[in-house]
Amino acid sequence: MNKFVFFLLFVLAQFTFAQQDTTSFKLLKVSPLHVFDLDNGISLAFENSKDGIRSFQLEAGYGHSDANLWLAMDDFADYEQFGGYQLFRVRAEWRKYFKKPDTTPPSGLYYAFDFLGKHVFKNEDFNVGRQPIAGQPQYFEKVEGKVKKTVGGFHFKIGNQIPLNSGYSAKTDWYLDLFAGLGFRVVYNSFTYPFEEASDQINTFNVRSLGTIITRKDRPVPVVSGAFGLKIGKVL
Repeated sequence: MNKFVFFLLFVLAQFTFAQQDTTSFKLLKVSPLHVFDLDNGISLAFENSKDGIRSFQLEAGYGHSDANLWLAMDDFADYEQFGGYQLFRVRAEWRKYFKKPDTTPPSGLYYAFDFLGKHVFKNEDFNVGRQPIAGQPQYFEKVEGKVKKTVGGFHFKIGNQIPLNSGYSAKTDWYLDLFAGLGFRVVYNSFTYPFEEASDQINTFNVRSLGTIITRKDRPVPVVSGAFGLKIGKVL
C-alpha cells in the first residue's frame, strides 16, 4: 500500500512539473498586411516550439485579385487584363531567439530563415500566331489557356516578438511579431495552352501590373527580394 501511495505521488509530481514547464509554446497568427500586398490575400501562420528558443513557423494564404485594394482604387485599371487572378502562398520559417525569454510564449529579438512559395494564375484567352514565315504568322487562332506566375524565394530575417500587455497584468495571450529581412527570389511567368507549338507567337504587350509579366517563355532569374511586415498572434 505504501509503495502504491509513493508511486501515485511520484506520478502526480511529474504531472505537476510538466504543467509548469514554460519552455514549449504554440501561437496562431494572422498577417494583416497581406491584404495590402500587390498579390493580396489572407494568411494564417502557426508557430510551434519545444524548447522556447528555437521554433518552426508555417504560413499559408489564399487571395483573389478581384479583392485587390490597389486595383479597386485605380479607375483606369482594365479588369479583363488585371482581374480574375487567384493566389496560393506558403512560407516555412525556422527561427531562433537571441536569449531564452522569461515569458511564454517568448518575446524578444530573434533571427530566422524562411522559404517562400507562391502561385498566381487565371484562365484567359489569347490570340496565338501560327505557322510564321519570315517572322510573320500566317494566321491567328484564339486559344484558351492559363496565365501563371510561380515564385520561389529564400530570406534571412531579423524580428522582434512583443507582448501586447493590457497594462494591468504582466501576462498576455496576444503578441505582435515585427520582422524585416533580405534575400532573393526566382519568378517564372508562363502562358500554357493545349496543342502548343514551338513556332507559335504570342503578343507580349499584355502586362499585369500586380506583378506578373506575360511572355511566351520566361526563364527563372534570381532577383533581390525583401521581406518585411507584421503578424498578430494568439496563444493556443
